[in-house]
Amino acid sequence: MNGIYLIRDYLGWHYTDAVVDITYLIRNFLWAVGHMFSVKEVLLTLFSPWKRLKEEGSTLIKDPGRYLEDAVVNLIMRIVGAIVRLALLCIAFISWTFIAMVGICALIVWFFLPVILLSILVSIPNVLNA
Repeated sequence: MNGIYLIRDYLGWHYTDAVVDITYLIRNFLWAVGHMFSVKEVLLTLFSPWKRLKEEGSTLIKDPGRYLEDAVVNLIMRIVGAIVRLALLCIAFISWTFIAMVGICALIVWFFLPVILLSILVSIPNVLNA
């Protein structure tokens, strides 16, 4: 009789508490990737100059040629910064997608794990007798 309670309690845990814990782990991994790649900060500074490199000091009135040079350098630094940050965001998105897919596969395997285990236990005597 205790075996029936054990099976009932196991299946209750397996399909309720464990599923909640697995989804919490997946959510925690997704959160960690977001913070590891600083997604919020990268989005806020997407078009900032790369490594804060920029030219300053000339004015349009004093030296128009130097001012245009500085503007071009600043534009290039902003483009480089945007490219690097977009690459970082792509890597973060790929990581999120990978973690979500692995998490969904883990949940699917978890749901069918008792059936898989039972089928293995049933087939062991057949393998040993062969």
